[in-house]
Amino acid sequence: MDLWRSIIQEAVRGAFQSRVAWNELNDATRMDIAENIYDTQDLSGWNLHTFKDHLDGYGDQLPQMKVVLRDVAPLYEDVISRWQINDKNVLSLQKAMAHGDLDPVIMNGDEFFDGGHRVVAYWRSGRKKIPAIDISHLLKMDWNKWFEGEVEF
Repeated sequence: MDLWRSIIQEAVRGAFQSRVAWNELNDATRMDIAENIYDTQDLSGWNLHTFKDHLDGYGDQLPQMKVVLRDVAPLYEDVISRWQINDKNVLSLQKAMAHGDLDPVIMNGDEFFDGGHRVVAYWRSGRKKIPAIDISHLLKMDWNKWFEGEVEF
């Protein structure tokens, strides 16, 4: 059973585990998070893939991320008002949902941050709640100092 389906089922049963470790995430989700951190930081000297590989190497030392179930309706309204949505991508994601839940969307606190096509796919499939990962604490980190050992979580 995939991680996100398990999280949703736990939430329905009232046994929701609200944190996830870096190493528990699949590679695509880790890349999404690394890309969002990379795009918001001054990481001169790094390229995205090297940065992500470095995070993978330190995965057991990274703080766990908060997982939340979000109502899809307000996220959908936000996405369609700000994003260019490719219907072909959405249809592909809807087909993929037949085999399990999609990767979580990415949040910066209460602000939607990444995963617009997933939001639309969930919306069109009639889902009311979807998994999301809050990476706000990771976006505030000084990653250059952390890699130099000057800052701890």
